[in-house]
Amino acid sequence: FVVSVAKKYQGNGLSLADIINEGNMGLIKAAKRFDHTRGFKFISYAVWWIRQSILQALAEQSRLIRLPLNRVGTITKITRAAEKLEAEVERQPKGNEIGSQLEMSGDEVLMAMQYSRRHSSLNSPFQEGENSSLLDIIEDSESDEPEAQIMMESMSEEVAAALETLSDRERTVLEMYFGIDRDSAMTLNEIGEEFDLTRERVRQIKEKAIQRLRHRSRAKSLRRYLG
Repeated sequence: FVVSVAKKYQGNGLSLADIINEGNMGLIKAAKRFDHTRGFKFISYAVWWIRQSILQALAEQSRLIRLPLNRVGTITKITRAAEKLEAEVERQPKGNEIGSQLEMSGDEVLMAMQYSRRHSSLNSPFQEGENSSLLDIIEDSESDEPEAQIMMESMSEEVAAALETLSDRERTVLEMYFGIDRDSAMTLNEIGEEFDLTRERVRQIKEKAIQRLRHRSRAKSLRRYLG
């Protein structure tokens, strides 16, 4: 599955072979860090690390093309220090932590990284539809381990797959009632108005859908998240 992830990042300065190689490095890192007792799937965990490795490589390629040599040296030192710290503390290091290894302030580290931005801001995504940016990867001072994010992504995938086993109406009623993929949940009356159904009929559809989910093979996997 490294190849399928890598293909999404073609055309950004690296060959597909190089992108796959970077993705494989991320896969190795994921394999070393994976803890099956956390309750999420390895593939979800691995994809997170594969993407981070690829994005970092693309960012480095962008810097090497556009930066003067003295800046490249500074950025390279920061990157190496960040990688070393990450291996030691097993999380993305903060700017001031990186700076302490290089006799630089946290602000100096961030300023150096900001100087290396692409034509668009470092806060901009590398690719349309992609949320991660270089600053997200290297300097986010609020960054936590990816486990919570991965758990939510994995749960969303399981819920979506379970809902696909229902009829269109049952699935839509549950999505409306529980506020799935929408701004807020809806009441039975509000759903009834959408479908031109009585409140009681909507309740029956909802209960039938929930009952079907409970008897599906998906129910066991969903209980991992819902308790």
